[in-house]
Amino acid sequence: MSAAPDVTFFMLVTDPCALIADYAIRSYRLLARAKVDFRLRVYGNCLSPLVRDRYFPRWGKLPYVELDDNRQYTRPDYPLRGQYITSPEGVTHVMPGNYELCPVVWDRELGNLPTPFVATVDADFEILDPAFVKWSLERLNASPDLAGVASTFSPDRPDHCETYSQR
Repeated sequence: MSAAPDVTFFMLVTDPCALIADYAIRSYRLLARAKVDFRLRVYGNCLSPLVRDRYFPRWGKLPYVELDDNRQYTRPDYPLRGQYITSPEGVTHVMPGNYELCPVVWDRELGNLPTPFVATVDADFEILDPAFVKWSLERLNASPDLAGVASTFSPDRPDHCETYSQR
């Protein structure tokens, strides 16, 4: 793996999804075997010490994993389930759990990643096809105006469409 890989996969992990994330994180070895130049940034989102101490040492041993978390941004009174917060755009949200909302973390962290491409992936991202990742990187490199590639599967949908308008 080079010092500046082609892509960073950014995975938020909370306590409830740590077990399934453990399987997903280890599945990224398929990309390493396929010689995809990547890193997986595993970001602990308000992990309890018990969960962090159980999984971070295991994940940190994998050569493609970088570990990070939001301990420096949280405090005992934030975030709390049911708490109201207002986004920079002025939209009020109710906290669904004792963890930061994904857009809050993404806004703060994704722009700091040094790779040309970033992919946000779910902790339950259990189906990982190296051929799809290679195809996606080829398309992104060949088309500078291409905003992204999605992995949602729907057999009756055209290959290329915008999610909401279906065009």
